[in-house]
This record gives sequence, C-alpha cells and structure tokens, in this order.
Amino acid sequence: MELMGRLLAWGIGFLALLSLVLVCWWALVLLSAPYRRRREALVRNKFLHSVLWVYFSGDEEAAGADFFVRRGRRVVAECIADLADSTVGLDPEPIRRIVRELGLEEFLWRRVRWSRSYRRAYYLQLLSKIPVGVRSYREAARYLHDRNRHVRFCAMSVRLAFEAEEQRFSALEDYSDNISYFELAELVMRLRHRGLPVDYQALFASPNRNLQKLAMGVVWHYGLTDAEDELVKILSKENPEESAGVLYILCALRCSVAREEVARFISEMKPDWRKALLRYMARQGYSVHALRVFIPDDERDYYVSLVDSYKLNVG
Repeated sequence: MELMGRLLAWGIGFLALLSLVLVCWWALVLLSAPYRRRREALVRNKFLHSVLWVYFSGDEEAAGADFFVRRGRRVVAECIADLADSTVGLDPEPIRRIVRELGLEEFLWRRVRWSRSYRRAYYLQLLSKIPVGVRSYREAARYLHDRNRHVRFCAMSVRLAFEAEEQRFSALEDYSDNISYFELAELVMRLRHRGLPVDYQALFASPNRNLQKLAMGVVWHYGLTDAEDELVKILSKENPEESAGVLYILCALRCSVAREEVARFISEMKPDWRKALLRYMARQGYSVHALRVFIPDDERDYYVSLVDSYKLNVG
C-alpha cells in the first residue's frame, strides 16, 4: 500500500509538472507573438526595399542577403508570392537571382517534406509562385498522388509554372483530377500575373477536359468573343456541368444565344439549372424576345418577372 501511495504521488507530481511546463510554454508563445509579428514586418519591409532597389537601380544582387537568411526565409517566400499575386508581367530574372542567392527553393522543399496535409499544400503553393528550376519540376511529381486533393493541385501547379514559360501544359494534361472552377480561376490568374500568352485555340482542340477548361477560363477572363464557335462545340449531353459553364461564359461575353445548339441544350436542362441560368441571363441584359424560342411556356412568366426586376444602365 505504501508503494502504491508513492507511485500515485509521483504520478500526480509528474502530471502537475507537465501541466506547469505546458502553461509556461503557452504563455511564452503568447508573449512572443507581438515580437514575432514585429520581426516579420521588419523582414517584409526590408525585403521589399531590397527588391525595389534591384528593379530600379539595375543592381544584380539584393542587398543584405545574409539578413534574410538569418531572420526569415519563409517570410521572404511569402513576400515573393504576394508580389507575384499583385503584379502583372514582372521580370522574373531579379526574383530568380534572389531565390537562388537565399536558397529559398531548397528551404521550401525541406518544409514540404517535413509538413503534412494543408501545411504541405501551403509550401507547395509558395513554390508555384516563385521561379523554380528543373529540380522542383521533378520533385513535385512525387506529390501528384497524395491523399489530399489540395496537395495534388499545388504540386501540379509547381510543374505547370515551370512549363508555362515554354507554352507547355503537359502537367495539367496528366493531372489525374478534373479541375474545379475555383482551381481554374486560380490557374488563369497566375498565367495573367506572369504575363504569359496562351494559345487557347490549341487548348480547345485538345481532347483533354482539363486543357479545354483552361481554354474556357482564358476566354472568359480576357473576354475573347472570337472563341464563340469553339465554346458552342463543347455543348453536349455527356458533360452537362461543363456545358452549363460554357453557357455562362457565352452570356458573360454577351454572345448571341439564338443558335440551334444553345437552344437545344437550354431546353433540355434540368429545371433548377435552367432557372439559375435564366437569373444570370437576366442580369446580363438578355431580353425575353431573345429567349422566347427555348423557354417553356410555364417558365416564361418567371423570366419576364426577372427581366422586369433587374434595372440596367444602358446609357
């Protein structure tokens, strides 16, 4: 009994000590958070000044590289990603020199290997926004079959960022998942920020669905009305979701819907899908007369009420 009492006392003492250590650690984290935020802000400001110096002075090296290596390469990588998201057609060579000088590519790949799930996807996303080399293109292939869909998409984005400069999209063509419209919007925005031309007609001619979706995203984003014929060819019963997306793009481009393929597909849509499409078409300014051919009689009054409810500035 005396031994059991000692063991119980030791156990209670150990748990109390462990609780004290956890409380102290948590208090230290909370107290150090303001200092950490100030330090990261300092690194961000210094790095942005260094990048501006590189672009405006013509100097080939960023000032104070040792400072960034010691203080926070993760923060520098986030700054480069933010810079890529907020500029269009930025010359990648100065950024590529900075990435090479600071060893950011190797640093991020170590973080990718040590992380899991969405944290791993976050570092892969950073890699997709900085200039990377062949090593990253090959390294990203091992994560294309990860259990997490977001990790797979970000790994594909790393490979696509390397290929896009050469007008190659095999990474997207070989991607095992069917990209969603949210992922498509992110890819198109990245291509736009990097100022890369895209041959959307060649993408439309591809039998790959992901490449066709990329062409659709490019046409919608840039308002390319001359791609109307290519869009209409995608309309089919086999892919009703993609075909519905094509209709939304046609309406966003203010294209004529008085075509046999369009009328047939809209008339055969599910009622709830057709109502959602009619609401969008009313917002885009389509008249009742333009849609009279393929709107069922029981839904015509509904569309008339939609048209009357939206006030558009036509001046």
